[in-house]
Amino acid sequence: MNGNSRTIVAGLLLLAVLGALVWFPYDRITRQKAELETIEQRIAGLEQRISTREDLLAEVRLLERTSPLAALLLHGDTAALAGAELQGALTGIVESAGGTISQTQVLQGRDADPFVQIGARIDFIVSMTGLREILHKVESNEPVMIIDRISLATERSGTAEVGELVQASMEIAAFSQKKESLQ
Repeated sequence: MNGNSRTIVAGLLLLAVLGALVWFPYDRITRQKAELETIEQRIAGLEQRISTREDLLAEVRLLERTSPLAALLLHGDTAALAGAELQGALTGIVESAGGTISQTQVLQGRDADPFVQIGARIDFIVSMTGLREILHKVESNEPVMIIDRISLATERSGTAEVGELVQASMEIAAFSQKKESLQ
């Protein structure tokens, strides 16, 4: 091989090396760009699914609140919140009938498949007319309430006639939708 041939071969080798040095990074960048586009498309698809899921969950919550069954049930997300709602409703009923509350207590929730039974106990003093009003309001209330237990005793005070006031203790049950957090 003469000097010209060696120079040509060396030049070709140099061009091949330079070409490889340019081509490998270019190829790598092109592949990474394609992978990035694929990942971005996947992210966009997942974001769409998330927004669709959130919209569906919002619709489910709206349907739960507006269904005819929703008016009959307590709305608390936990047994404690549902119990507080029941306790507040009972307190309002007794006070609106002129009763004097001595004690209220939320009872332990019980499984009543497909619902959870929430109970409350309330002790109060009220007139016989007020007791009749309380019983009617409990019977016709929404959410639905059931009297599990009631005990009555006459209340004697200095100026009142016997039987005019009644000391009452009632255990009332209502129901809430079964949710994992209510059990």
